[in-house]
Parts: sequence; structure tokens; C-alpha cells
Amino acid sequence: HDALVLGVFTSGSPNAEQQKRDFDNASERLGDKVAFAQIATGLGVQPTDLDYYAEIMNGSWPLLIDESKGEVADQLPTRIADGVIIIDSAGFISSISAGSMSDQRIVESVEKSKTGSDQSMLNLLSLLIPSFIALPLLLLSFPRKRTEVPETALPPGAGLGGTVLAAGVGFAAWSIPIAILSFFTGSYWSFVEFLLMVWLGWQGLSLAIHGEVHEIQFIAKNIHKRLPESYRKWRLLPDFSRDVILGHWLAWLSWFAFPLMIPQGIGSLASASLTGMILAPLSLIAHCLIAGLAVLLLRSIATIMGPISRLIGMLGHKEAPRLWGCLLIGMALWWAIWLLVGPINNTLFI
Repeated sequence: HDALVLGVFTSGSPNAEQQKRDFDNASERLGDKVAFAQIATGLGVQPTDLDYYAEIMNGSWPLLIDESKGEVADQLPTRIADGVIIIDSAGFISSISAGSMSDQRIVESVEKSKTGSDQSMLNLLSLLIPSFIALPLLLLSFPRKRTEVPETALPPGAGLGGTVLAAGVGFAAWSIPIAILSFFTGSYWSFVEFLLMVWLGWQGLSLAIHGEVHEIQFIAKNIHKRLPESYRKWRLLPDFSRDVILGHWLAWLSWFAFPLMIPQGIGSLASASLTGMILAPLSLIAHCLIAGLAVLLLRSIATIMGPISRLIGMLGHKEAPRLWGCLLIGMALWWAIWLLVGPINNTLFI
């Protein structure tokens, strides 16, 4: 199915019949490609409470009943209350509405779920302005030396383009595995998030102890040695590696700010249709280029103060990465504990 439209209602609520009317109208327009279902919830809900409503439905779609204490509905965004949830083909929630949802909005939401549910790549730029979430990366962006004119002529825009592409590679090192996993594991995403926190904790520990992330440094080194010699002599490995790692950290920050930007914007798009599978890689490349542009803006901001910027870069080039690594360890530990006591605990024991 392209999507699942799930209605949640409490026993005896008038929204149960309103949801049925909206679902009937929407199903006529959407056809068999979209599944519908309703679940009755509430404290102490009993099968006998649904006899009247089951007769009205007459088997139009599955009618489910929650546990006696509403354990299933309590895991949903609506909690133990009336509402409609639309789940896309990859298993991610794309739209929510309290009470019921009009048939027109259901149709529009289902169509949006096929193209990533309004998850925009331009959200990456909003990490700089107006949210300023990416500003901590300024600590890692200050230059350590003056950028000299290359001795050998390089193509126009080689410096700016090199930063964009290098940062895009760092972003891709994070986003490609996430996009692939979201295509297959949307229903178990809390476990994927836990593995991500293990990875983030490892990277933070590596950064705090060694001052670098080994897997990202490995990628940067292998790409850098394959670049033209004239570019390598002008753009040394430490500078190239810093652009790569900045793109990688931007990917992590984008996940904290917009957790479903890649899983839903890429994974759901790929799972929606054959056309989506073709468009998804192109969309991922565009995400990487926008991330590279965001890093370029960061690097530009960091150089505004000229000699002072270089002085800050030289004084903090060892301490700043280690401080960032310690912060990442704390973030990973906090998020992992929340996942264990929340979503993962609910999945395993309810």
C-alpha cells in the first residue's frame, strides 16, 4: 500500500462515525492503493463496546481494539484520544489530526507522503538562519592560516566548489546509510536510532581522545589523494579533512533538528514508487550539495575577522574538537537512555 490511514477513537466517541464518513469519501478517491483501519481505545475498553459501531462499518476496513489500559494508543502521537494518523509506505508517520480528518486533507496528505511529506532539503540552511543550531560548528570552522593564491592555475571556483563538495562527502557519509536503512526498517526505527547513538558516542569518544573521527578521516584521505596534484598542493589534507568533517557534523545536527528529513524525504520517496526510486538518489545528491553550501557559509562567516579568526583557529585547533567530542558523548548517552526507557521499551514489552 502507498499509505495507511489509521483512525483512533475512544469508546462512545462521536468521532468514530465522523472518521468513518471521512474514510468512506477518501477511499472512493484513493482506491485500493491506500489502506484504512480504525482502533478503539480507552481505559477498560471492551469488545462489547464496539458492537454497534461494527454493525455500522459492515467490514469496510479492519476494526481493532486496544489493550484494556490503552497501551497501544499510548505509543501513538494521539495518545489515548481521538485522532487520525497517516503512515507512509516506509512506515513513518507523515500527518496527524486530532478528532478526525476531512477526506480532502486525507487525499492531500497521502499524496504528500509519496514525495517526502514536505521534508525540504532547504531545512539545512535554516540550521544557520534563523535557528542558529549549527553555530557551534563555528568553533571548528575558524581558519588556521591565510589562504594563498595557488601557484598553479586552477579552474575558476575551485576553492569554493572544493569546500562544497568536500562537505557534501561528509554529509553523504552519514546520510547514505540512513537513507538505505529507512527504506527497509521504518517499522523498527527506534532500534536504528539507538544504533545511531552508539555510532555518535563512538565518534565523540574518538574525537575526545584522538582529536579526529577515524572513519571520516579515512574517507577524506582516500578522496584527497585522488584529486589533481595541483589542487592537493594548494588544498592540503588537514584543510580538506576539516571540510569533510564539518559536513558530517552538519548531518548529525540536521538529524537532531529534523529527525525525518532523510528517512522520510529520501527513504519514503524511494519506497513510494518506481519513479520515487529514481528520484531518491538525485534528491540525496541535492541534499549533500545544500549541506556543502551551508558549510561554505559557515567557513565564510568564520573568516570575517581576518587575522583574529586565524588566531582563534590556531589557538583552539586542538581543544575545540575534543570539547565537541565530549559534548557529543553526553548527547549520545542522553538520547540512548531516552530510547531505551521510551520507544524501545514500549516496542519490546507492550
